[in-house]
Amino acid sequence: MNTSTRFIRLAVRCCAPALLLASAALCAQQIETVSADGIDINLTVPADYCKLTRASAFGKSQYDIHERMQTGKNRVLLMFVACDDLARIEKGQPNNGMQRFGVFMAPLSEGKVGRMPPSLSRAEAIAELAKSMPALNVDDVSKRAQSTLGREGVAVDKVVIGLLETDANAMYFGLAGNFGVKAAKPIRMWCVASMTLINHVLVSELLYSEPDKAAPFKTLLAAQKINAAQWIKAN
Repeated sequence: MNTSTRFIRLAVRCCAPALLLASAALCAQQIETVSADGIDINLTVPADYCKLTRASAFGKSQYDIHERMQTGKNRVLLMFVACDDLARIEKGQPNNGMQRFGVFMAPLSEGKVGRMPPSLSRAEAIAELAKSMPALNVDDVSKRAQSTLGREGVAVDKVVIGLLETDANAMYFGLAGNFGVKAAKPIRMWCVASMTLINHVLVSELLYSEPDKAAPFKTLLAAQKINAAQWIKAN
């Protein structure tokens, strides 16, 4: 196994279990340029979502939480939240906080964002990523999530995860599980993540739906295919 393959598989192992914990007027798609240890990457915030910044107390708290959870595993590059959710929160009506949100991350190697060899193509990276995931179709993942979440309670180490699909742009996998904080009632979290190679860096985008709704993998997967195409085009 070469160095690239080992790093790709390590990236999947580090990313997957942590994704579940990574718990205004409508806006158009935005392109945000971030620096990942000297590598500039253009990330696209989907339409109807707003970039979350550290300028507000709420934004800072969310980045702090996600960065602590990803310590030593992934670099949090950018967070975004549904614009209507953000407007509600900024008006002092937090309710359950963020309902629909997303996170861009990149895996770390020895404390820095890992770079893949220039000779590694996106197709090769996607193929290696897919080998590291158990293959499950959308309906199967949804059924397994619905049948196991009730038994698992808040055991985030027993999440349901599976490869949904690959295309020329990215690998897509579904993630579901229950997450609770202290004595609060656990909420059901749903996420579809895309992972691909951008400027020689493995980048993942996590897209979450509203908690506790019916398994929305098909909807999230369709959205993520559009999102992946857009941020690849932006680079």
